[in-house]
Amino acid sequence: MPLPAEGAFDFVRPLGEHAELVYFRDSQKEAVLDLRKAKRPALRMISTVTDLGQAESLGESGLLVTDQPRNYVSAVARDYQVINVTPSDPVQLAAVKDVRHRVTNDETGTTFLLSSNGLTVVRRLRIENDHKINQMQTEGN
Repeated sequence: MPLPAEGAFDFVRPLGEHAELVYFRDSQKEAVLDLRKAKRPALRMISTVTDLGQAESLGESGLLVTDQPRNYVSAVARDYQVINVTPSDPVQLAAVKDVRHRVTNDETGTTFLLSSNGLTVVRRLRIENDHKINQMQTEGN
């Protein structure tokens, strides 16, 4: 899935349940990767010169920021395979090479794999559907 970005970035920390703070290596800017919509993740740049990597959460949508310098640690790349083990004959569905970061949305079961080739989204439809049904039932009450 193509994701318009200013270059290579790293996951810094989760922001609530549906977003990740990311850091662009070359420009040293930060952004929020919004993962609420698995089919259409969105990248929103943050207009601040403060390092948000050391920020503390303030509720659902706030951060408390310090002026500590960034100590960048490079991620170790790994290769992943997505394998379907049902019904009885395992089948490889995909191979994703050079994955530097992996994030999973526990509510929807969606996993995001960030590699040198872009962002790969692994969806678990049964969990997504259960989550949607639960949301509809909650909203209906």
